[in-house]
Amino acid sequence: MPRFTLSGAEIDSIVAYINSLATTKIGQPSAMSNAKTPPAAPIADAVEVGDPRKGLAYAQKICSVCHNVLRTEAASPNQKAPPFKKIATTPGMSATALTVRSRTTHPTMPNLVIAPEDMDDLIAYILSLRDR
Repeated sequence: MPRFTLSGAEIDSIVAYINSLATTKIGQPSAMSNAKTPPAAPIADAVEVGDPRKGLAYAQKICSVCHNVLRTEAASPNQKAPPFKKIATTPGMSATALTVRSRTTHPTMPNLVIAPEDMDDLIAYILSLRDR
């Protein structure tokens, strides 16, 4: 199977497109067909999974070497690693988007294997950093 690498902007575009498909309203054609589609909940509003407190603990232990994992506007220790708050407030960011992004190879990020329960907690924490 061929391997390829997507840039962060390309991933963001794909995620925004996927989210747009999930938010089609009743009576409006979806982007994929001319058929009318039933309403769908936006992916970003999916049922919350994971414990943000455990996610913060994981982030401080594993991710903070490169990322600013706190709610502050401070820069990350690694200038190429975006602060978690910036990730959380990226337009179209959702649990699905974070899962895809974390499992996609990044040129500046090590290939981490995160256990599913830790991933749920980490995603719950990152999404908790959104401005409410």
